[in-house]
Amino acid sequence: MKKDFHIHTKYCNHAIGEMSEYVESAIAHGLEEMGFLEHYEVDINYYKKNWLSYDELTTYYEQGLKLRELYGSYIKIDLGIELGINLSEIDALNKGLQKHPWDHVGLSFHYLKFEPYSINICSGSSNNLLQMKNYVVQKAVQMYFDTLQEGIQAIDADFLCHFDVLWRNYPDIEVTPALEKRIIQILELIRTKNMALEINTSGFLHRGEQYPATWILIRAHQMGIPFVVGSDSHAPHQVVRYFEKIDPLIASIKTKK
Repeated sequence: MKKDFHIHTKYCNHAIGEMSEYVESAIAHGLEEMGFLEHYEVDINYYKKNWLSYDELTTYYEQGLKLRELYGSYIKIDLGIELGINLSEIDALNKGLQKHPWDHVGLSFHYLKFEPYSINICSGSSNNLLQMKNYVVQKAVQMYFDTLQEGIQAIDADFLCHFDVLWRNYPDIEVTPALEKRIIQILELIRTKNMALEINTSGFLHRGEQYPATWILIRAHQMGIPFVVGSDSHAPHQVVRYFEKIDPLIASIKTKK
């Protein structure tokens, strides 16, 4: 595993360390290529800003260009964007995509519309968990997959990030036959759009298994969908975390018919 395609920076307001520290960590781990993939959200009402604004995209991008000059002989540095799907703001999201020539575009969905604040489905804070309880988890499941499906159709991207992250804090969600069918439909859409599926190793920390679950990866492989691997690092020491688990995982997946 010589590439890590999902690394955040201090500019997202919930990661620590200088961008140069992530690069040096990647070099120390023997990576040939690393992909910064910074959060970009539009019109999200949340108590904390966990993403870059439109103007901050340039600060991040220009800093990345400087790092390419400094470290380009040691490692390939990609500058990408993790686009948070908001179906009511597709034009504004595309504006962010067009602001710079991003090397990679990852799609994800983090925030459910709710009052007074949106629910961050990736957060285990008591406030988010209480709001989700009031929202009704099953309704969130429907909205999550509806949004992914429409977002994949509306936005051109390279890969889908942490597909089943909804199970991070809500492991009791039942994968019914209807839900399994819905997941497979989205995989079909990913294949049609010539996208890849991310194997996100932060899941090993959060739930003891990568995102997405192994059965989803098996189906994706059977359908010919390529994979990219990302650590979802929010600190320099997290670069390539749990990557030692990926080769055995891929080998196991390839044995499934």
